Amino acid sequence: MRYELVTPLEGITKSQPLHEAHWAEAGLPELDINLDLETYAVLCDSESFGILVYDESEVIGYAVIFVSTETHTQMPIAYNDAIYVKPEYRSRGVGGRLILMCEQIAKERGAKRFQWACKEGLAMAKIFERRPVTQKQVVYERIL
Repeated sequence: MRYELVTPLEGITKSQPLHEAHWAEAGLPELDINLDLETYAVLCDSESFGILVYDESEVIGYAVIFVSTETHTQMPIAYNDAIYVKPEYRSRGVGGRLILMCEQIAKERGAKRFQWACKEGLAMAKIFERRPVTQKQVVYERIL
């Protein structure tokens, strides 16, 4: 496996073949994927980043991480915009390594905290069950 550090825009555009599978697994198929590439391009000027995971020349996983200043405390914080590894590459250390790399790079870029968001029951949630993390809040959503 090869892990490549890229801009958020590169991370989201080069991982595009995986988006539909990611969206379906995350339980969001009722929402059309309509990425705002202009916003990703703006975020390229900040400390935000992406990581692509390759097996040979095929992208098999990706993460896009935003690093910014938390609005209430002015503390530098990182959070995931997206993270996904193809199912056939899971349970082989790929996702765990990707998470650790995201946290390390965010720390190097000044983040003091990392907030991971994922749906309960997903493979990623199982990774966090084995790590020293604290559940801080639950997000409720209502479709209007």
